Order: sequence, then C-alpha cells, then structure tokens
Amino acid sequence: MTYETAFSVAGLIAMAGWLLLCLSPWIPRWSDTVSGTVLPVVLSLGYVSLLLMPSDAKGGYDSLASVMQLFSTENAMLAGWVHYLAFDLFIGAWICRTARDAGLRFVWVLPCLPLTFLLGRSAFWRFRPPSPGSAGVRRPLPMNVSATGKAWCDQAALAGRRRRRFCPPGRPPGAC
Repeated sequence: MTYETAFSVAGLIAMAGWLLLCLSPWIPRWSDTVSGTVLPVVLSLGYVSLLLMPSDAKGGYDSLASVMQLFSTENAMLAGWVHYLAFDLFIGAWICRTARDAGLRFVWVLPCLPLTFLLGRSAFWRFRPPSPGSAGVRRPLPMNVSATGKAWCDQAALAGRRRRRFCPPGRPPGAC
C-alpha cells in the first residue's frame, strides 16, 4: 500500500468515526463502541505499524530543527497525521460520552465536535462537563447518597415525561 493510499484510508476511517459521533444521540452504544474504541484502536495500530517500518529519517526530539528533519519523510509525516486522527477521534468520543452521562443536550455538544476535529486538543479545553442545574442539563443522580437513601420516587407526568426526585432516607417511597 502506498503512503497516499494509507493517508486516504486513514482519513476515511476517521470521517466514519466523526459521522457516528454526530449520530450518537440515536445510536449511543454503537457510537461509543465504534468511534470511541474500535476506530481509534485501528488507527493506533496503523500508527504503530508506520513507526515500526524502516525509515531513513534522520533527526530526533532535542531541537526544533531535529524534529523538522525527523518529519521530512513520508513515513514519519503519515505516522504523525494518523496519530492526530486517532487521538482527536478518541477525544471526540469522550466528549459525547461525558456530555450524555451528564445529561447535556446534544445541541450544545455538536459545535464542540468539528472544533475538536479541526483544532484538536486546543478545542478540547472549550468543552467543560456541565454542572447540575446548568442550562440544558438534566439533573444526574446524586453521587453522595447512602445506600438507604437511594430510593427514587416517580411524580406526576409533566409534558409526557416522568420526573423523578429524591426520597430522603427513612421515608417510604410512596410518600415522596
């Protein structure tokens, strides 16, 4: 396989992963598994295989000139690109998973995905996991509740959805 073909294949794999992340509200498990694990591992294996290939690259990591010399070959440049694709896809999947676990609406997550793809780790810092009570966030279960206080009670249906609230310890679930 030529380096151009490997470049195209790696790009298509990454684009498939980003497309799945954009569809993650409808297929969350599949998106998490494929975009968050399978495709980054495939890209990482490609990266490692590129690193193990014999190369006539000179250079090192001790100065900028040495790094520029190191990346002067197709092999090293493609390895760097595939590393970028794998890591950013992994971070994009983490953003989707974290936002979903926190109850953040996907409309607030969607702009972070192309920013992460285009700007990499600098856009990653733009995403902050939301705190309970923030706009667009459904309240997650409290994490500091004792085992006896984990009784959750259903209340009246509001707009076709059932809202849940915490029942304090010692109260029967029907009294909430």
